[in-house]
Amino acid sequence: MNNETIADDYGASLWSRDFILLFMSNFFLCFGADMIMPVLPVYVAQVGGNNFQIGVLMGCFTISAILIRLFAVKITGYLGSRIFLMAGLLISALAAGGYYLTTVILLLFLIRIFHGFGFGATTTLYSALVSNIIPKSRMGEGMGYFGLGIVIATAIGPFLGAIIVLKPHYQWVFLLSSGLILISILLTKLSTAGRGNEDIAKSTVAKISVTDFFEINAIFPSILAFFVGFSLSGVFTFIVLFGKEAGVEKGIGAFFLITSVAEFLVRIGSGKLYDRHGHFIVLVPGASACLIGLVLLAFSKNLPVFMAASIFYGSGLGMIFPVLQAWSVRHVDPGRRVAATATFFNFMDGGVAIGSIVLGLIAQATTFSSMYMYSSLAYVLFLLIYLVYYFRIFSRKIMNSSELK
Repeated sequence: MNNETIADDYGASLWSRDFILLFMSNFFLCFGADMIMPVLPVYVAQVGGNNFQIGVLMGCFTISAILIRLFAVKITGYLGSRIFLMAGLLISALAAGGYYLTTVILLLFLIRIFHGFGFGATTTLYSALVSNIIPKSRMGEGMGYFGLGIVIATAIGPFLGAIIVLKPHYQWVFLLSSGLILISILLTKLSTAGRGNEDIAKSTVAKISVTDFFEINAIFPSILAFFVGFSLSGVFTFIVLFGKEAGVEKGIGAFFLITSVAEFLVRIGSGKLYDRHGHFIVLVPGASACLIGLVLLAFSKNLPVFMAASIFYGSGLGMIFPVLQAWSVRHVDPGRRVAATATFFNFMDGGVAIGSIVLGLIAQATTFSSMYMYSSLAYVLFLLIYLVYYFRIFSRKIMNSSELK
């Protein structure tokens, strides 16, 4: 029984050696990437970029991540998951350091695209590998705990980045980001995850099929993830610039911190709720909390409202994200976990890419406050689509039970 085997018993432990190593290595990868999230838009603006160019630059990252994930199944089948993962980590480390070396916007675009290739590969492989060592009966709980590393990184990384970017000569943060990803490479090297498929890596045939690009069983939760990504792009891409417009720039670091703390606390229980009671009890209040958070953000003119927005938004993400991720892989065969994970992240990152561009155009034409009001509509659509889906399934179950009677 290798680490690609799914354990179905409730008593199986989540916190194996490989789970911990993947948790830590994924944390350092996300820490390095998240640290430069609030820094890069300011850096681009400083070297002459406008709001639209900033949106497109951030969107390039997710578009290239999507492109690499489209071929993740084929590449994994040929190289093996470990080699593919290590290559993605190395690309991410080089790209993060590359921002430090140029102030030319065109080169920044190229580096951002290169970075997206690396990050798209790593996020797919980490999630797929860890889903194969989590007991299936505890998938929601396990993915929730695994995601805590991302949440902690999202708390510390942007918080430090938002502080560092206010200081002179802040560009050294790009080198720090690269160093953190090198730590991730070392921790990944120490794990045994993914070694079970290296001996069959090159047995995949060259023929490309539709199933190489997406997993049908992961489509619906991935569609919902698209709307999450759309709104998320506005928060992480423009929050520093919005803070200056609204006069709450001193609270930007606290916004990231409080959002992540709220997400962390809620995540601890949301996965367990999903495992025991299904997704309705978690997704509806989660999407509602995000909607309220974005509306409050749009009307933030002082720190108390700004902080209230962060609490609602972070709590909503803590309910939504682990449930959608677990839902996308739970009913998928182990051999299709890479495809399911790629499908999930591609839809979410598709939302981020489109959101970065669309919301950048709205911000350019109006204000950041108006832009956040428009972005809140993503959660209105999220709730409408999910509720239609849920009540259709619910009505079918009622009809089937009445037929049995």
